[in-house]
Amino acid sequence: METGPNHSGTDKTNPQKSEITTMSTETKKTVTTPKLTIILLCRNRTEYALTALKSILDQNNSSLKIIISDNSTNKIFMSLVAERYPNVRYKSWFPGINQIEHMQEAIKLVETPYFTMFHDDDIMETDYSTAILEQFRLNPTAVAVATNGITIRPDGTQITKNKIGSQYNFRKIEDLIEFTNQSDFLRQYLSGDCGGAAAFCSYAYNNELIGDIRPEPSIAGNFFDTVFLTKLIRRGPIIWLNRPLVRVRVHHETVSSLSNLDYKIFVNYVRKTFCTIKERDIVEYRLLRLFALLAKKNKPIPLPALKYFIVNFPSLAYHSDSFRKRFARKILTKLLSFRMRK
Repeated sequence: METGPNHSGTDKTNPQKSEITTMSTETKKTVTTPKLTIILLCRNRTEYALTALKSILDQNNSSLKIIISDNSTNKIFMSLVAERYPNVRYKSWFPGINQIEHMQEAIKLVETPYFTMFHDDDIMETDYSTAILEQFRLNPTAVAVATNGITIRPDGTQITKNKIGSQYNFRKIEDLIEFTNQSDFLRQYLSGDCGGAAAFCSYAYNNELIGDIRPEPSIAGNFFDTVFLTKLIRRGPIIWLNRPLVRVRVHHETVSSLSNLDYKIFVNYVRKTFCTIKERDIVEYRLLRLFALLAKKNKPIPLPALKYFIVNFPSLAYHSDSFRKRFARKILTKLLSFRMRK
């Protein structure tokens, strides 16, 4: 249902098809044809979503379309958008659909050559869109472009050392990294020595090249986003721009926090699908996820997990520099904690 900037409404026959769509006077005046659509994916995080929306509206590029795709189970954000941002296109899926279906439906709204699906709890730097469009111009065969970023706490303060021991989402020397091989790309998510991975919110996509590939429920559970990206490489290279152009908020509701629960099925998926991945990369990933899950549950290490660690420790300590560093940090932290208690 289409409504004007001073009205709101819902289609009572189909509550999932509520929409507020308007065009600002400023947009009507410009002769620039939009090239990039920024879709803000929202669900029940009003304050975070308002911060994310402001960062999108502050972009220094005018060749944009902005769509709010609101999958909230309430109408709080809908009312705020109608009141504060009546000229921003708004789509509501009230009373809510599942996360993957939300992404699939949001992609259908895109009419520009490129698009990004930004998360309501993250923040976009002002030159993100300009940098993304420039990379697509320089790399017309790229199926997707992502950027580096920093990790922030719920209150917005920066985390100076994340799980890869860096302030950035990935560590690379090169200004630009190109992936044309699925196994090489997937290793970024498995082995700490590879330096981490670009955040999913930082990805922008070539609408034509992705074709019919969509995020979909997979045997990898909450790792559906990694599976989706890995499939895209069949259509063209994935480019990582080594500039921190997004701020990724970490809190208890993020998919990355929940995905520890799915690490076993993700490992099984990798083993079954990518036989070229080294077993020690899989083992390292499995160990780190296992102990992260145990730490989160605040439980002692069960005997089978301890045996698995003892068996694989020598190989990982020899081959993986990142594993050695993480293990040393853990031991040092424990020793310092023990001395402080004494």
